[in-house]
Amino acid sequence: TPMAKKKPKTPSFILQLPLCTTPTDESVLHVRFDTARQVYNAVLGEALKRLRLMRQSRDYQKARKLPKGKDRNALFKEVRERFGFSEYALHAYAKQFGHSWLGQHLDSLTIQKVTTRAFRATKEYAFGKRGKPRFKGKRGLHSVEGKNNTSGIRFSKGMLHWSGLQMGVHIKQGDTVQE
Repeated sequence: TPMAKKKPKTPSFILQLPLCTTPTDESVLHVRFDTARQVYNAVLGEALKRLRLMRQSRDYQKARKLPKGKDRNALFKEVRERFGFSEYALHAYAKQFGHSWLGQHLDSLTIQKVTTRAFRATKEYAFGKRGKPRFKGKRGLHSVEGKNNTSGIRFSKGMLHWSGLQMGVHIKQGDTVQE
């Protein structure tokens, strides 16, 4: 089968702008950020559980003792698939949140990005690149994102749109980067 063509990347950048919010907007944002925190913690707990069970398995222990090469990689891959330790498997796990009360506050693309964030933290821990990821407390997440700028959280015509919320942003006059 021919390889699927990758979508070309568009130039992207991150810019922080203060929002023009009402007390009602801030209340809704607080609920949504807390909901994102709860999804993150649930997915992180599931990912850590799957990692722990995977590491306890006999096949995983056997793979660790094999010399580096194709056989070892194939056994590790089979064990990861069996225990569902992959971003795709955790996306399937996180789908349930869109069908619960959490889905009333977060769109599916935001849930997927929060899931990706939790999986990547666990993956870096699994490969020894970082320490064990921590659950988020009441101070929670400080940012959330969507997967694209066409649905979910999006910025268009100087307004931030997110599932019914529409908020303007403060842009400094004369600042060419912000404008």
